[in-house]
Amino acid sequence: MSEQGIPRHNYAGEERRIGFEIEYIGLSLERTAQLIVDLFGGVIRRDHRHSVAVEVPELGRFEVELDVHLLQELSEASRDNRAAKALDVEGAMNNVLSALLTSFAPNEVVCPPVPLSRIDDIDELRRAMCREGARGTGDSLAYAFGLHINPEVPSLEVDSLRVCLQSFLLLYDWLERRMAIDLTRKVTQFARPFPREYAVRVLSVDYRPDMSRFMGDYLAFNPTRNRALDMLPLLAWLDEARVRKAVRDDLIKKRPTYHFRMPNCRLDDPDWTLRTEWRHWCLVERLAADDRRREDMIEAWREIAGNPFSGATASWARATDHYVQGL
Repeated sequence: MSEQGIPRHNYAGEERRIGFEIEYIGLSLERTAQLIVDLFGGVIRRDHRHSVAVEVPELGRFEVELDVHLLQELSEASRDNRAAKALDVEGAMNNVLSALLTSFAPNEVVCPPVPLSRIDDIDELRRAMCREGARGTGDSLAYAFGLHINPEVPSLEVDSLRVCLQSFLLLYDWLERRMAIDLTRKVTQFARPFPREYAVRVLSVDYRPDMSRFMGDYLAFNPTRNRALDMLPLLAWLDEARVRKAVRDDLIKKRPTYHFRMPNCRLDDPDWTLRTEWRHWCLVERLAADDRRREDMIEAWREIAGNPFSGATASWARATDHYVQGL
């Protein structure tokens, strides 16, 4: 698979940037932060016991944290209580929970968005983490660790968002098979597929909504971050009030990016790189740019996978091979 044929500039006409979120275990927050400094320079800033930030000149802010939302919320409340000189119940709970939570929760590096031309810099961090013993999805059946990819959108126009979403829906079954999504991640449903009813609505050659309808359809069927392609950060960037009203989730962070949550984090595989998964996403964008192929696929999908009586998900994944080869 190639990275050719995808837009190189974002919606503002600048070089596109891409962010990575890497979930892992086996390497402390402090050591991970020091690796970032060793590679890129910068200053380490301790936020609290389970969160470290590294401010890197030219690249931006790396956040290294224990990926437990409850613990993060408790820590934030604890800081507020201490600032107000109030009884720090949350802080006491934090102390009790820390030992238990850190025994099974992954760490996460949230990288700043970097230009497409600097993806290899972030991959160098991945290699350094591997050398130091960081482990990913394949190390245990219990590890539902993901690599989240956040590419800036090339356009904020509704037609651009529509064709990209259609392309992802068309390729989802093929990608799931190709990427060998970890069973634990499927069971825990951290990156769920879109509801079939929504796919049927969107996968029509006649589906050409304005932005209001596009957002309304998405929010009605997907009031959750847990989608293989999470559009909520992007929709919040466009209309935050509407998204907050439809989805009660403080963890939604508005940004002008797609949020591709599907990939495993295969740090334990020496042949795996960040570009491996980035190129899977590039396939989606190349299909989005190919109107004729995408419309042909929509017609085929509605005949095969869109038929509720066919049970043809696997057949559609195989049929997709023909179209992918043309891309």
